[in-house]
Amino acid sequence: IGLGSASFLPDDGETFSNVRGDLLSLGSVLFEMFSGRCPYKKDDDNNSPDRKENQRKTLISQNQLISMLTARVPLPLAKLILNLMEVEGLTPCYQSARDVHGEL
Repeated sequence: IGLGSASFLPDDGETFSNVRGDLLSLGSVLFEMFSGRCPYKKDDDNNSPDRKENQRKTLISQNQLISMLTARVPLPLAKLILNLMEVEGLTPCYQSARDVHGEL
């Protein structure tokens, strides 16, 4: 049974609350579901098993994220997904699933 991609899990080294990490993961999953691409850069420089677990995941450029989403989904939904992913330059930062529900 496939369990999905670990690229959507928040980094352990960062201080994400469980809710914030869950919302970030939800945004990442929705992004890949609608765009067909993982929103994170692949870092092939460090291939050692120890480094893979501790790698910091970096989003691809903001312009690429926006163009990939707006080409496939309505703008309000694209904004919601990017806000869930906490893309720089966007103001709303959801604190709970209730906040996301209110936005929908």
